[in-house]
Amino acid sequence: MMNILPKQFVELEQLSDWAGASEKERVERRRASSPEELRLFYDVMKPHLGAVLKYLDGFPLDGMAATEEKLLHLTLMMVEVAFAVEKYDAVGVVPRAIAPQQFKPILAE
Repeated sequence: MMNILPKQFVELEQLSDWAGASEKERVERRRASSPEELRLFYDVMKPHLGAVLKYLDGFPLDGMAATEEKLLHLTLMMVEVAFAVEKYDAVGVVPRAIAPQQFKPILAE
């Protein structure tokens, strides 16, 4: 069986379905998750974050192997979840925030 994540992070594979490939996917997952789900993700991921960042620092962003790319996406999900947990007590939708659908990306020419 092939690993979803690099072998030294196999215990994080339980979180692999959180590793959305786009910011939109990650925001939608955070917004759709219960406080309990957000806390569980945070509690599992946080102790590994230092090692994950150190590991990923050894790879270029372009051309990462699939396992490293999945780990990167999981780490980016931690950015979404950490703010919700640490600042808003694990509420996935920030109170009084502007809906993300109102933001339109500006593409560089």
